[in-house]
Amino acid sequence: EYVGENNDHEYRDFVNATDSQGNTAVHGAACAGRLDILTFLINKCGASVTLKNTMGCTPLWLAAGYGHEPVLEYFLLSVYNHDNEGIQVVDHLNSSGDSPLLAAASRGHSKVCQLLLEHMAKNNDDDDFGNLKSMLNNCNKSGDSPLAVAVGNGHETTVDILLEWEDKYNDQDKTNLNKINVKDLTPLLTACERNHGQIAAKLVDRGALPTNDKDGKSPLAVAAFCGCVDVVEQLLKVEFGKSLLNVRIETTGNTPLWLAARTGNAKMVNILLSHGADATITNIKGQTALQAAIQ
Repeated sequence: EYVGENNDHEYRDFVNATDSQGNTAVHGAACAGRLDILTFLINKCGASVTLKNTMGCTPLWLAAGYGHEPVLEYFLLSVYNHDNEGIQVVDHLNSSGDSPLLAAASRGHSKVCQLLLEHMAKNNDDDDFGNLKSMLNNCNKSGDSPLAVAVGNGHETTVDILLEWEDKYNDQDKTNLNKINVKDLTPLLTACERNHGQIAAKLVDRGALPTNDKDGKSPLAVAAFCGCVDVVEQLLKVEFGKSLLNVRIETTGNTPLWLAARTGNAKMVNILLSHGADATITNIKGQTALQAAIQ
C-alpha cells in the first residue's frame, strides 16, 4: 500500500524489479492468474506491462499461455495502449518464437485463442487484416503455426476455432493447413503420427493435401506404420484415404499394408485388407506384405 500511495519513479523501479529469470511482480501475478494483484500493481504502482523475462515472455504472453482469461481480458481491454505498443504486445514472440496465440493453442486454451483473435480482428490496421493473418501465420522455431501445435497436442476444440479463422482469413492459399515444419511434417502428418483421428478427418475435410513425409510415406502410410487405428479408419471413410491405400513409397516400394505387416500389427492389417488393400503388391526387393510379416 505504501508503494501504491507513493507512485514515483523510485517505487516504479521497485515494483519493476526482476528475479533471476527476469520476472517482475506483474509476471508473477499474470502467471498465477491474480487479477486483483495485477490491477493494483499497474493502476496503483505504475508497474510496466511490457517488460520481458529471460525467455522473452511478457505478462500478457504468460496470461495467454496459462489460460487465465480474466487476466488476458484485462490486458486486452485496459492495457492495450499502456505503452503505445498495442499490436506488438499482443503478438509478441518469445525467445522460442512462440506468440501468445501459439502458447495458448499448444495447451488447448480455446477461449484464450478466441479472445486473442477477436481482439486482433477488431484492432486491425488495414482492410486486408494483415495483423490478424500475421497472428495466424506466425511460426515458432520448429516451424509450427498455432494450428499445427493445436493439432499435434490433440486439442480438437482449439483446432476447430483455428480452422474457422483460417477458413475466413487464409482460405485462398490454406497457408497453415499444409505448412511443412522443420521436421518436414504437415499438420495432417502430425495428426497421423499421433492417432488424432477426428482431427485428421477435419483437416482432410478442410482441404489438407496428401503430402508425404521426408521418407516418402503418405499420411495413410504414416498412420499404418505408427499403428494409429483411429486415423486409418477415418481416412479410409473418404476418397482421400482410399486413393492412398495401395500407393507405394517411391524409394522402397512399401505400401501401407506392407508397413503394417512389418510392424506385426494384425488389427491394422485386417483393417487395410477389409478396405481393399492389395496383398500381392511387392516392394523393390520383391517382398509382399506376407513376407514382411514373417521376416
